[in-house]
Amino acid sequence: PQYRVFERLPDVFDGLSLAIVLATLVAFLVLWFTNVSRAGLYLRFVDNSPGVARAVGVPVNRVILGTVLLSGALAGLAGFMITAGQEGRLTHSFYVGYGFSGILIAFLARNQPIAATVVA
Repeated sequence: PQYRVFERLPDVFDGLSLAIVLATLVAFLVLWFTNVSRAGLYLRFVDNSPGVARAVGVPVNRVILGTVLLSGALAGLAGFMITAGQEGRLTHSFYVGYGFSGILIAFLARNQPIAATVVA
């Protein structure tokens, strides 16, 4: 491929891209966020029953907005890792099929971050 070395994420070991290490680290951070943090507790509470969460004082709209913003940031990070780690450059077809694959992976992993890493 025609790319410059500084345009790619470096390899940690021969054949092991830094993108894989970063993706695993992000998966563990998401696991901590959803299962340990207060925001993750609010998130599960709003997911199970938004009406009850609103009644006890959980800021439901802020939790939903924060979740959407965080998931968008994670999608952008994933796009960066694919572009800089796998492709080495931005191409017009780097995203083909990733949306459907992501939905299928999340379904098979039952929305668990570590399981999604293994399934992917």
